[in-house]
Amino acid sequence: AAQPYLNKWTPSADKKTYTVVPGTSNATCPNTTDMFPIKIKDVSAQFKVEYFMSYKIVTNVKDTKKYVLVQRGCEADPAVIGHIAAITGVTAQYTIPLSAVSLASSSYFPVFQYMGELPAIRLYMTAVMYSDNGCMHKQAADKHTLLNPAAKGFTLNHEGGKYISKKTGEADVAHPALDALNIEAHFNGFAGWGVSENKIVLISDTVEESFYAVGEWSEYIAAFFNQEAKVTGLADMALKRSQVESNGIKKRFGALGIQKKVLIVDGYFNGSRWYPDGWQLPPCKKDGVCGSATTKCGAERWCEIVKSAGAEPMNMNLPANWTADPYTPGGKVGGTHAQLIAFAKDADAIIIKSAAE
Repeated sequence: AAQPYLNKWTPSADKKTYTVVPGTSNATCPNTTDMFPIKIKDVSAQFKVEYFMSYKIVTNVKDTKKYVLVQRGCEADPAVIGHIAAITGVTAQYTIPLSAVSLASSSYFPVFQYMGELPAIRLYMTAVMYSDNGCMHKQAADKHTLLNPAAKGFTLNHEGGKYISKKTGEADVAHPALDALNIEAHFNGFAGWGVSENKIVLISDTVEESFYAVGEWSEYIAAFFNQEAKVTGLADMALKRSQVESNGIKKRFGALGIQKKVLIVDGYFNGSRWYPDGWQLPPCKKDGVCGSATTKCGAERWCEIVKSAGAEPMNMNLPANWTADPYTPGGKVGGTHAQLIAFAKDADAIIIKSAAE
């Protein structure tokens, strides 16, 4: 049976770096040859993947981004070029499988590791390796993966094919070591993280209301590496396991007549660039309606976990002064310690979803 064209990674003799033979078609790319025998099917998450004989169209539905992914070796084929030229609304075009990318979040390290594509991560867009992933720590220590070199107060930009650190009133700083990486795409959770818009692959998993849908975004990432076979069904397996655990927990607590109250909170206290300082109570849905003005409830997937454990999320019934949307930057002043204590006094447990001190 036909197989997808995959990257082949070879470690160096000292195991400190890798070379790659990119997955390249050895055919002449006739438009009647299906280069992608393994396909992502319908997903509940807010993206879709459409397959054609020698290219894919990956659409981020949430943020209306459309990426055309052309099988390596087919990018110069006249028939392929002609088909792609007729596609409208394209955000960017990439030759796949990618083999040199940057990541703005360590949340996606497990996906790359599961695909066998950790060596493809050549740049991590923070100055510190925020992860417990030992392989990524080694890649950073061995300089196979570089960290963001921008000094404090500077932002790392990608302009005209060059990486430059910028700060108002200061001279620009060039980074030739980053230029030499030949980064093909930046995988970001939001647009504008110091790179050109046409090189960003936007991942919008954080808008999903279920962890199941969040997990499906692994398939979105896999499409850029022809690694659909590795990740297809991962979210389904995780869901089945969680349902078995949930049923057991609910049965035990139900027999005891116990339903715990759980409060989910966020806290920011260091002048976050995204959220106001103070405590924030992200809303959960009640009777199918979100407790804020947003279409998607920011904490719904956390509420889902609380409910699956047989508990009651207090975030479904927030006091009036907490119902403003905390996920709109500057949209709400964070609560004080006293305000949080006044509402949280009846909680059996508190989940601090994220916090920065």
